[in-house]
Amino acid sequence: MSELNHVNSKKNIILYLVLILTLGLTLRFYYFPYDVPIATDGFFSFVYAMKTVFDSGLPVGYTTTNTGWSNFLSMFFVFADTSDPLHLMDIQRTLSIVLSTLTVIPAFFIFRKFVDTRWVLFGSFLLVIEPRLLLMSLEGINYSLFFFLFVLTIALFLKRTNISLFLSFVCIACAALVRYEGLLLLIPLSIMY
Repeated sequence: MSELNHVNSKKNIILYLVLILTLGLTLRFYYFPYDVPIATDGFFSFVYAMKTVFDSGLPVGYTTTNTGWSNFLSMFFVFADTSDPLHLMDIQRTLSIVLSTLTVIPAFFIFRKFVDTRWVLFGSFLLVIEPRLLLMSLEGINYSLFFFLFVLTIALFLKRTNISLFLSFVCIACAALVRYEGLLLLIPLSIMY
């Protein structure tokens, strides 16, 4: 009987987590600015990604700091129609929205290490409706990927297996490519190791 309750409990947790993810995606796509060009810092990432696609390699003459997001975008731009820049900007925003919402999954595992399941789901809910994360994901900037990699790093580090510790350092390396502040995260992670 106890084993059956445990299975039902896991199914309920997964159901609530899926509902939270759905709420996050619905909320973000409700405010999605269709047919509006990106005019903030995301525009530079867009230009670099487009130049990468057109040159079929890394562009020469551009700064190479914080290009991880642009290189990630270029992997998706290769398969899209490059004649319509607004469509590509929508792809950029969509990727940012999806990564911003998926951050809830590694955050769920972090919260679960420290608090009861009710509070884990409440913390995940608060993270998915956080207004600044929502607005940053709509701008299509590199913060969504950086935040996802940072939270994934902590979740993998707290798992404390050999492979997860290795993967946490890989995630920090990728985060340092997205934003150079990721290099600063290497110091506390090395000390904690």
